[in-house]
This record gives sequence, structure tokens and C-alpha cells, in this order.
Amino acid sequence: MVVHSGFCLYFYIADKYVARSGESIIFSPTSPFHADKLDYSSSMMELPDPNLINRLSTWKLDFRQIEPGEMSVRVAQWQGALLQLLHLSVSHAVHQVGTSPPGYLTFGLPLNMALTKWRAQTVTQPPLIGFGIGADLDGISDAGFTALTFSLPVSEVERLSARLGIAVPDSMLISRHMDVAARGKALRCLVCTALEAIHNADASLDAQEEDELAGGLLLALTDEMAHADRSHSASRTRAVARAVAIMTDLADEAVRISQICAETGASWRTLDRGFKEIYGMGPKAYYQCLRLNRTKLDLLISDPNTKVSDAANRWGFWHMGKFADDYRRLFGTLPSKALGTQR
Repeated sequence: MVVHSGFCLYFYIADKYVARSGESIIFSPTSPFHADKLDYSSSMMELPDPNLINRLSTWKLDFRQIEPGEMSVRVAQWQGALLQLLHLSVSHAVHQVGTSPPGYLTFGLPLNMALTKWRAQTVTQPPLIGFGIGADLDGISDAGFTALTFSLPVSEVERLSARLGIAVPDSMLISRHMDVAARGKALRCLVCTALEAIHNADASLDAQEEDELAGGLLLALTDEMAHADRSHSASRTRAVARAVAIMTDLADEAVRISQICAETGASWRTLDRGFKEIYGMGPKAYYQCLRLNRTKLDLLISDPNTKVSDAANRWGFWHMGKFADDYRRLFGTLPSKALGTQR
């Protein structure tokens, strides 16, 4: 597989978004992803000019303001071992010129309909536009433009695609329109995870979650038919059994699902299908349930003075706010309620 740097996708999602506050924003299939209605301003840095982002990231922007008025730009970013995430909001209309981070496969997601032109062509409906090989960013956005970007190193694209058993087609590396209607649900989940990672310190991604976000992005944007699972039931059952054995042995390490795919020799789609057939949930959800059960047992038989965080850390949970939410969602109670009750 040949992967070129400087590839960027701008797309809209025709789906339903559920904010962390529980607010639901519903719109028609031709409407944009209205995450701009969610207020993240308190966790965003304010700048007087969008091109100052060049000092904060590896983007090379040359945005030109074309609407009178005092410009206000809000930006927030998150840098992990694999991913660079950027959330941007621009108050006035601009001509967007520039290039995405060098050496990275970058995906950009306008979160409203403020992108009005792309390469001098009017944007009349939510498109998925590939920003192709060697091409430059060239668009026009109205006041209030807001976007989310994902950047993944080319080397990690190759590693993840190999581990997950998918091939990134050459068609993804050239300028083209793509149909995202069937990918709406998957992309919505990715956006929720990314926005939480950027704006909520308690939801910051650990290594496993970051790996899964990056892998999920590649899976969502690659062609469904090209990577459809063609495995047999017996082979899926064997793959799931191997995966469960690995998860059980490494329950305290929270290994990445892509690593489990590599060790079982099964693609992500095969494992996902097999786990859902047997357990009614995907491998990530099953693995989390296993680790939460281990944590609960530790809490039940521990000394009442033990810290909940110590038990959680022992089983690979490091973000305590997210851990408490996941624990309560599975067991219907707070982890502190179990502490030392069966010692």
C-alpha cells in the first residue's frame, strides 16, 4: 500500500448527535452535523486570527478574512501518541487556503453548513470531499464555520490497516466525493469520542482508546464492500475463543483490540461479527466488561480503606470519571458502594 501525506477529508454527517449533556439534535439527511450548537467555548483558546494556529500545530494555514468585522477564532487540540485532534471555530467568512500536517493522513469534519465553496464549486449538499495527493486546501466558509480534524501519521495508517485486516484503497488518496450516509452512526461515535477527548480532561484517551479511535476512523472511511467479512461461522468461533483467552490473560493490561486482531490472525470485522453473534456486543465492549468485573470483585473483597482508584488502575482504568460512568452503566451503582462489603 502506498500512502501519501497531505491527504485531507472534509465531510458532513447526516445523522443524530447526542451531546454529553444528553441533548439530542436531530436533522434531515441533507442537513449538516450541528455540533456547532453545542457550547464548548469554555474549553477553547481564543485567538484574533486563524493563522496563529500555525504556531500551535503542524497545520500550514493561510486563511484570508473576506467579511468585515473583528475576527474571533476558538481552537482546542489534543495530541496523543498517534492522533492529533483539532477543534476550530471561526467567527467571520474566510477564504481557506493551506495544507494539512505533513506526514499525516488528515480527516476534517465541518460541523455545520458554513463551508459554502470547495475549489471554486458551490457546496449545495453535505459532501464527503477527499483532499487528495499533493493538493492544497481551497475553500470558502461563511461566518460561524466550525470543524473537527483528525491527523494520523502515515506509518500508523500502515500499521493499523495491517493489524485490522483492511486495505486503505488508493481511491481514498485522491480527490473525490464519497457517500457517508451508511457511515453516519460510526462517524457520529468517533466525533463524540474526539470532542470528549479534546474538551473533557476526564475523558482523555488512553493508549487503547486512541488506537481504537484511529482504527475506527479508517474502518468507517474504507469501503464496506471491499472489507466485508467473508469468514465462516466455525472460524469466527475459533477466533473469538482465542481473543477471549488473550483478554482473560491480559485483563490487567488493557491491550489494544488491534493487537488482539494481530495475535488471533482475524480481521477486526471478523472478530466484531463473531463477538456480536456470541455475546451480543463487540470485542471492545466485552473486554471492558471483563475488566470492570475484575475491578468490582477486587473492590468487594478489599479493605474498606482501599482507594477505588487503586483497584481501577490495577485493571487498566486510568480516567476515574469515565471509569465511574462505565462502572455505573454496567452494574447500576457507584464503585465506592462495593468497597469492602464482602471482605
